[in-house]
Amino acid sequence: MAHRYVLDTHALVWHLEGNPRLGPQAKEAIDNPLNHLALPIIALAEAAYIVEHRRTAIPTLSDLLSSVSADYRISIYPMTWEVFQETLAASVLPETTG
Repeated sequence: MAHRYVLDTHALVWHLEGNPRLGPQAKEAIDNPLNHLALPIIALAEAAYIVEHRRTAIPTLSDLLSSVSADYRISIYPMTWEVFQETLAASVLPETTG
């Protein structure tokens, strides 16, 4: 069954780098090819900052952007009041294992 989730910065970065800190429920939701993943533009901007400052295993900004654009399940959303309200109603997953 397909669900809709909102990706935050850590979930996006940890997923792309295969980081074990991504919790099992979050990993399962992100890995499900039927799920829709909403990515607020602010989370993408924060991920870009992390990559540019070499605080991740993602080698380059180009790698980050290529991975995001290649994933058909990810839709990038502007951070408007309406989008913010939608995120409040989205499914919440524990982000970390600990």
